[in-house]
Amino acid sequence: MPLGLHAGDDVIVRASVQPEEAWQGQRVQLTVVVLGKDSWAQIPNMPALKVGGAYVLPPESQGVRAQEQIDGVSYTGQRYELSVYPQVGGEIVIPETSLQVSLSSFGSGSAAQEKQEKLPEIRFRSKVPPGAEGVDWLVSTTDFKAEQTWSSEAKALKVGESLKRTIRISASDVSGMAFKPIEYPAIEGLGVYPAEAVVRDKRDRGTLSGERQEEVTYIFEGAGEVVIPDIELVWWNVQEQKLESVPLAGRKVTVSGGSPVGYREAEESGVSGRGGWWLLALVGVILGMGVWRREWISAWLEERKVEREQSEKAYFKRFEQASRSGDVAATQRAVMAWLDRVSDGSQVARLDVFLKRYGDGGRDVTQLWGHTEELYAVVSEARKVWASQRHRRERAERLLPPLNS
Repeated sequence: MPLGLHAGDDVIVRASVQPEEAWQGQRVQLTVVVLGKDSWAQIPNMPALKVGGAYVLPPESQGVRAQEQIDGVSYTGQRYELSVYPQVGGEIVIPETSLQVSLSSFGSGSAAQEKQEKLPEIRFRSKVPPGAEGVDWLVSTTDFKAEQTWSSEAKALKVGESLKRTIRISASDVSGMAFKPIEYPAIEGLGVYPAEAVVRDKRDRGTLSGERQEEVTYIFEGAGEVVIPDIELVWWNVQEQKLESVPLAGRKVTVSGGSPVGYREAEESGVSGRGGWWLLALVGVILGMGVWRREWISAWLEERKVEREQSEKAYFKRFEQASRSGDVAATQRAVMAWLDRVSDGSQVARLDVFLKRYGDGGRDVTQLWGHTEELYAVVSEARKVWASQRHRRERAERLLPPLNS
């Protein structure tokens, strides 16, 4: 039954969602139906829907024909199916949105009439799975698979040689565009080059299955022993009602034939997120779509890019880069910008106060200022404690409402 309805003299616009209560990361189908009185109605350009706490993927096609008899009057138009993926718990609101509707009269050679209508506001509820608090870009489905292959099983390689890792992810009732791009941590001495991802969707008799294939090439730049990290993909099993993970084992490779390099494993930051490289990986997918879908997804990607540039992790990454450059002034500016980003605004951000609370409070901050790499190491350790405490606090806040209800 439609949860929203807007009717005009000549046009009817309906919207409904299914299911009306979903798990975080579960696909919610938003169905939009537009009907014209004694004419054929369609939406030539579906607008990009901005939904707080969720992301929306556009229709897979220009819609399917719809026809109804309402009070003895014939209405004809199109039905569109969009995918909404909630990323937070609580009520998700799809706001009222302006639509441009095209009306074509049957048997008339006249040009189509354009009308401005409204997609009605519609709401549904999202639940955070137990144990998934803080998980970014969760996928909730009944069937999730992930596998990987390597271009070589060799345990010993030479400097300048490469190793390709191919990862395939698939799931039921999930679009391939909905999978979170995999993060490949930087490792000193190891070139890490992700390729464009290949995304596929398959529809069969009303069912949807999506697939994402990623390839990353590792190039060994010096002699030594390098550990390519494991990858763990977490998902919520809707049918079994439990959080599951699929581990993809990394590799340990001995590299010879060149100058030694201190291969250093990627450090755990304690903060979820990723860099912006994956935006480029989606370019090939976007270019292969129609103009109307490219505009939609491009707008969504631009919003995600801005969010990442302003994220805590992005600020800290800029601090890390400045510290490695050895530029004292740039490092000081970057660390203070990061402190301002994580500050709650109740008082002026101060590094000595932050370190006293979360790190080595006995260190003289004035002595750290001139040693950029040491400053980064000290702040990085304190950041891990800060992130852990923040995660526990946020989890407790999510649990309080049910306990007090």
